[in-house]
Amino acid sequence: MIEILFIKVPSKIDEHVFNSLISNVSKEKQQTLFRYVNVKDAYRSLLGELLIRKYLIQILNIPNEKISFRKNEYGKPFVDFGIHFNISHSGDWVACAISNYPVGIDIERISEIDIKIAEQFFHENEYIWLLSKEQNSQVASFFELWTIKESYIKAIGKGMHIPIHSFWIDKKQIQTVIYKQGKKEPVTIYELELIEGYKLSCCSLFPSAMDLSIATLQVEELCNLFLDSTFSENNNF
Repeated sequence: MIEILFIKVPSKIDEHVFNSLISNVSKEKQQTLFRYVNVKDAYRSLLGELLIRKYLIQILNIPNEKISFRKNEYGKPFVDFGIHFNISHSGDWVACAISNYPVGIDIERISEIDIKIAEQFFHENEYIWLLSKEQNSQVASFFELWTIKESYIKAIGKGMHIPIHSFWIDKKQIQTVIYKQGKKEPVTIYELELIEGYKLSCCSLFPSAMDLSIATLQVEELCNLFLDSTFSENNNF
């Protein structure tokens, strides 16, 4: 099973509510959040972590004060509770994936780009596939490929230590396949069309398809968990 959670980032969170929510994460995380120049970036980062904490608290019955995030040697966060997770955010949305197997997720808002930059980032086979698409769908197809590549890299957990040209995505088969050094990678790709104007992909290192559980949450739900419920009901987001 892969749990995929979404939350829409509000344009503004009451300052008192925001500061109270921050008190539920580590001191190190708090310092990182306060360093953001763009407050919306701080919102995205905070909400992403609170989604994971919510799952650990409500599904695994782990007290919030017992939750500690660490990072592997490549910088990927993890927890010691027998689950794997990954977080992504873009534009107005934050998404996270949680599974018993290593998982990666990437969400990207579709925005205008010069499609020629794909030649710099993509494998030759991917670029040929991209150019085969109708011109008016090439930008969306670019982000389709990009999110798959990012989700795979994030699932592996080695960040940019995996060269983006070192593997390629075959979109010509019924199920999207990733090839590396001429061999099919034992992963499963999930491409989700859930939010208009965005592309989202999830990669699991479990080689067979798994059930997906998808839920969209509201900021108020996090407040009801991490703050006094009457407090959250009397504040605007």
